[in-house]
Amino acid sequence: MQLLSVDFIPIALSSPNLLTNERFTQIYQHLNLPTGSRKINEFEVSLLENLDKASAVDISVFVKTFVAVFVLADAVGNIPILLVLTKGMEPQQRNKVIDKGIVIAIAVLLVFAFSGQFILSYLNISMGSLRVAGGLLLLLISLKMLQGELDTPVLDQERDIAITPLALPLLAGPGTLTTVMLLMSSAANPNLSVTLGILSAMFITWLILRFSNYIDKWIGAEGEVIITQLFGFLLAALAIEIGSAGIKELFFN
Repeated sequence: MQLLSVDFIPIALSSPNLLTNERFTQIYQHLNLPTGSRKINEFEVSLLENLDKASAVDISVFVKTFVAVFVLADAVGNIPILLVLTKGMEPQQRNKVIDKGIVIAIAVLLVFAFSGQFILSYLNISMGSLRVAGGLLLLLISLKMLQGELDTPVLDQERDIAITPLALPLLAGPGTLTTVMLLMSSAANPNLSVTLGILSAMFITWLILRFSNYIDKWIGAEGEVIITQLFGFLLAALAIEIGSAGIKELFFN
């Protein structure tokens, strides 16, 4: 059996779901075989289909992950809290706290994203139940954002503020952890999409927090309220979508 080299894959995968006659012809030409001289065997067909799935980024999952993580991190809304936590620090010290908090938040989110299935299997929890619970949790958080009732964390000078409360629970709270677990199970091969979504959202969050002094002065207190209200509305819509998907899975499948 002649194995197919990697460099022909972009040609062979021009169609997302099946190998057409045109694609067979392209494969034959790449292998320097006369058209129709041999059939592509089942192993090679399976290889092409798996590579097609694994190589593509699910834009829908990426966007959902980015929006959910970014909204729940609420970088703009957390600027006043960050300034209080780091009051009296030099800009370089504040930046170190932000960098450490972001790195810890990313690590925690990725761990929960990739180990979520194992946790669910161990606890014998169905994805439908988790979607309903996660949707309700996100809905409660969004309602607090819309009503301006988000709690301010208790400050403790004896603990590392980069770990808590900045990384946990401000940047990677229960709602965010539940969401990435749900999104990781929402597509056939979501690993790359969810990972890129988490990294992209955390990068934008990092930029916002790095410029916290300037942003706080620029948008003012009223701007923070408006942005928090907008994020709360978007999060409520995402919560309804996740919860409704869980209800359909539990009762209508």
